[in-house]
Amino acid sequence: MPSPTRIDSIPTYGTPDQKLKFLSYIAQKCYMCYIWMMNRVITQRQLRNGSAQVLREVQAGQTLIVARSGVPIAEVRPVSTRRFVPRAAIAAAMERSPRVDGERFRSEIDAIVDQSVDG
Repeated sequence: MPSPTRIDSIPTYGTPDQKLKFLSYIAQKCYMCYIWMMNRVITQRQLRNGSAQVLREVQAGQTLIVARSGVPIAEVRPVSTRRFVPRAAIAAAMERSPRVDGERFRSEIDAIVDQSVDG
């Protein structure tokens, strides 16, 4: 039995070009199903009329897909929060880290890496 991922094993008739179009169509439909199953889909009108509720859902961690005429056009998702490290924590880590001799480091890198432009 041929592999199901091969173009010649598709149970349709036609040229290889037609088979490729068929595969592209199936892949697009699978992607659409995945989007519709994994995220809540809202219409453009729901976004416009209920923006406060939509933003509350997004703030709670929900990812929403906005669709126009049934076609997904945008994804509204929470922004990842940045984590700032206090300057004192960085200074403490630097104090505990081993010292690096700059000259020795440079000579070791030069011994390993070819410095010529032509490679």
